[in-house]
Amino acid sequence: MAYLTAVVTLFGLLSIVNLTLTIGIVRRLRTQRRETTPATKGDPFQGSGLAVGEPVGRFSVRDTEGRRLTRDSLHEGMLVAFLSPGCLPCEELLPGVVELGRRAGPGQVLAVVVQNEDGGERPDAFVAALSPVATVAVTRLEGELSRAFSIQGMPTGVRMGPDGRIAASGRALLRVPHPTKAGA
Repeated sequence: MAYLTAVVTLFGLLSIVNLTLTIGIVRRLRTQRRETTPATKGDPFQGSGLAVGEPVGRFSVRDTEGRRLTRDSLHEGMLVAFLSPGCLPCEELLPGVVELGRRAGPGQVLAVVVQNEDGGERPDAFVAALSPVATVAVTRLEGELSRAFSIQGMPTGVRMGPDGRIAASGRALLRVPHPTKAGA
């Protein structure tokens, strides 16, 4: 009988310790959620380290046509899309970015194709798909363009505001909006 009492007491103590740790974890998670900055509505992924209203850093690169691109090349309303070959979400969003470029018209989309550092996937397919509808630049993750936008992950979309400042950022900007039916 003493053996059974000892086992029940041990399990009781372990249950109390488990409950205490669980309550501590829940409190910590609630604190973390309050401390984190809110992301773009409906998009918890933020690929640019720049916040809305911050200016894009200075850069000078050439696009695939040989034209020089700088921060002054960016205008209000322009979409800057960062995509990388070999990145599954980037490959899934590529047709949507092409459609966005087609809808927006010439000079409204800058597609930045970020090459893998290990020389893995070649950017040719991305460049070929995006060139007819967007200005395309190929760079590396540590390149000037990626640093200017403080890119932390891909795919990333950035909508430009006035004076070279960020108006919005997030993966949701790269999704094609579906037209809604009247009365729906």
